[in-house]
Amino acid sequence: MSYQRRDLCPRRRGERLTFESCEPRRLLTVGDANGDGAFDEADFVLAMQTGLYNSQQPANGDAEGDWNSSGFFDSGDLVYAFTKAVYRTSTIPPEQLINSLATLAGENDGVELFYQPDSGDLVVTSLVPITAVHLRSQSNRFDSSFDARVFDLSTSQDLFQLVVKGTQVVWFREALPTGLSHDEVRQDLLVSGAMFGGGPLGRVSLSNDTELPANLPADPDVPLNRAGFVPLADAEVVMSYDVSTGDLSLQTLGAKIVAFELTSENGIFTGVDTHNYKTGFFDVSNRNKIFRLVVNGTEHMEFPGLLAPGLSIEDLTTEIQYAASQASGGPIRMAIVDAPLAAVGASCSAVRIIGDANEDGRFDSADLVLVFQGGQYRDNKLGNSDWSHGDWNCDGEFDSADLVSAMQTGFADSELAVLAVAHVESSKQNAFGGDAN
Repeated sequence: MSYQRRDLCPRRRGERLTFESCEPRRLLTVGDANGDGAFDEADFVLAMQTGLYNSQQPANGDAEGDWNSSGFFDSGDLVYAFTKAVYRTSTIPPEQLINSLATLAGENDGVELFYQPDSGDLVVTSLVPITAVHLRSQSNRFDSSFDARVFDLSTSQDLFQLVVKGTQVVWFREALPTGLSHDEVRQDLLVSGAMFGGGPLGRVSLSNDTELPANLPADPDVPLNRAGFVPLADAEVVMSYDVSTGDLSLQTLGAKIVAFELTSENGIFTGVDTHNYKTGFFDVSNRNKIFRLVVNGTEHMEFPGLLAPGLSIEDLTTEIQYAASQASGGPIRMAIVDAPLAAVGASCSAVRIIGDANEDGRFDSADLVLVFQGGQYRDNKLGNSDWSHGDWNCDGEFDSADLVSAMQTGFADSELAVLAVAHVESSKQNAFGGDAN
């Protein structure tokens, strides 16, 4: 154990730095509110119990959440602790870690836990808002796929959710095996947490009711606003699904993604059975949820074999919801295509499949029929062609360069395209009614 000895210790109070008398202090890990040498969910519980988060009241040191030495406990401390990347990385033996977990009581002080034997869901309800809930299974029975925020936790032993703005309902979906008895759940689980405004949860009881209270929100707070896919022309990010392999790729068009989430209620992400898509501590990889966090932002992501081959765009848009945020702030609009990323580009001020003249999401024979019916192929009229008339490289002309670009995408009836090029290059009057002059 190491110590620092000084007569005066620096304390920041807002914009003002002061020096106060201090006793020898243990050099703590960032975020280690309870002083056990580790930064974990128990530290969040203790810090939130102070009631100082975003209160504008001074916070004194690590125990009160002032992890960035600003003199207050606020979002800056969460960001600071996150960037240090020490959350749950300690090698200290579990039996030496400090927590405030307690057994479930026969009565409660306003906080009640519900277990649903048909689904295995655990739901914590409270008469007043709570900010943190930590559940532990002494028999390591947890198997939850709840929507984790960056500091939330889902292991076989521990479930933890941090909701700094406060909530009266915390869901842990499919957390336990189905069909357990009331006594099995009560004897297995330990609980701790924090109330909004400060203080512990007090006594928490396991409800005898398997039915949840009426008017309970079905889908509580989630980390990102989920959205439906947008048309390709409106997208900032293109998600590409390879029908033959099941690979999923993301490519941004200028923006940088810092957080990306895919969810599927029916567990469509079958690739997790053979692949681990986690690249960092906060990432999630299971059949119901894929989450990836890249703090510096990225323009490209790969998820090889994530989905089964042979799915349709309708299957994907029905089964999948996405959420994403960008480095500059705000959500991201995303389109999904069953085309290689090479086939997608920012063309003529819009995002389109190269060669997709009729904008139905594919480059096929219908597009060739349409553009050659327009009669603008090599027509010697400078700059008169637009997208629907074959100008796919945005130079104002419809010529062989556009057809070559479309064929190189690998997303076309390539044999038909080759025949079309050969035909129009060898004849002034082609079968599509176009003029080669």
